[in-house]
Amino acid sequence: MARIGLDSGVGRFHRRLGLATALLQILIALSGLGLLWQAPLERLAAPDHYRISGETRIAPDAYVATARRAMKPGERLASLTLQQGSNPVVVTLRGADTRRLFLDPPTGRLLASAREEDGLSRFHAGLWIPGVGRWLVGGAGVLLLLSVTSGLWRWASMGRARKGRRARGNALPMRWHARSGPWATVPILTMALSGVALAFAGSGGDARDTSAGAAAMPASRTTLSADRAVASARHWSRGRLIGVDWPGVRAPDWTIRLAGDGDGAGTVTIKVADDSASAVSAPARDLPAITSWARRMHRVADGAPLWRILGSLAGLLILWQAATGLALGVRRARR
Repeated sequence: MARIGLDSGVGRFHRRLGLATALLQILIALSGLGLLWQAPLERLAAPDHYRISGETRIAPDAYVATARRAMKPGERLASLTLQQGSNPVVVTLRGADTRRLFLDPPTGRLLASAREEDGLSRFHAGLWIPGVGRWLVGGAGVLLLLSVTSGLWRWASMGRARKGRRARGNALPMRWHARSGPWATVPILTMALSGVALAFAGSGGDARDTSAGAAAMPASRTTLSADRAVASARHWSRGRLIGVDWPGVRAPDWTIRLAGDGDGAGTVTIKVADDSASAVSAPARDLPAITSWARRMHRVADGAPLWRILGSLAGLLILWQAATGLALGVRRARR
């Protein structure tokens, strides 16, 4: 009897938790899927951004010179991103709005410019709510973990019930929800755990953080040039240049990102002081191990195409389980 009562209580908890959080889970999953395929969709929607003449990269100051000629009054240089392959070099300018310049890698020629739209990433990270929004997303992830755990318990109890009699509630949505649940457990738990870790880690956990601190205005002028800052960073690593972040008003250091020297070495982040002509470089603060793991697992769009596909599968499974659970709840309420 105690086992039956516990199974019944867990089942009620699972149903009510699912109904309370299904809509939020669906919205977060949809925004995650949108971010996952944002780059390929952007390539289709704006092909002029990607009409490059080659893949050779030149000195950062050549791109900076093009960007300065294209700057509008009030804009400041914020970052330079050099992706490999058939991608343009991107210079980010920050002023009243954030604008991106797409440059031809071998020549530095301006291909196109566009205002940066980060509404999707801000919703996924914080529901468009400054500060507390990140905690709400983290709380939703915790509830998703509880939902998965209670759902597994419910699935196991239904298996015990089927040994002696036909299980109740075997309508089509129930069968879909129950049969796909165990298969969805691992990918959903992976995305939920990594998402919760990033949400509660704060701005340091996600390089795409859109909080006020991450969006601080860059300095209007710098002592060092981009080439000089990169040269100072080379004392710490000889890896390929990935990106440059300009000093900010509150944080007067350059941030240089270089590829690791060996296979699988990851990204080396180096801080370069801008307060003197003789630059002093030092490695940036390392992320905690759990945060570093969470970023690698959650930001599958930065990995190989296989990881993008697996991430899409996880998002679709979250959508499927939330939608079928919501349909079950609506069906039960109409009885």
